[in-house]
Amino acid sequence: MGSTGDRDGAGEVDVRRPAGHPGVGEERRADHRAPVGDVGEAAAIRRAVGEHALVTAPKGAFGHMFGAAGAVETILTVRALETGTVPPTRNLEHLDPAVELDVVAGAARRAPLRAALNNSFGFGGQNASLVLTTA
Repeated sequence: MGSTGDRDGAGEVDVRRPAGHPGVGEERRADHRAPVGDVGEAAAIRRAVGEHALVTAPKGAFGHMFGAAGAVETILTVRALETGTVPPTRNLEHLDPAVELDVVAGAARRAPLRAALNNSFGFGGQNASLVLTTA
């Protein structure tokens, strides 16, 4: 969900909530520390699932794992759904105020999760999004 460089969200990918979607409780994304991209991704997430989603970016905890990142993030997402615990975004000290989402930082947060969106955006256009739900 990259941005074309504008900070108002007009350049992000247009994603929409599917009809009858139960709501997404947690969103996990790869964090490449690209401020303009972060703002664009945040705007797209807000459009898709609303401002209520808990957001975490695990890259700060395990570094850039290239091709393995998506698999590890999926495992973390499944565990969050199983335990109802969203891990914090490690090493996050100053959140850009233009990222108008509930980013979990500092400590893990418990929440009743029914679904989670896992976004992985890699260099060179290797992008994937998964919606996982509880049974």
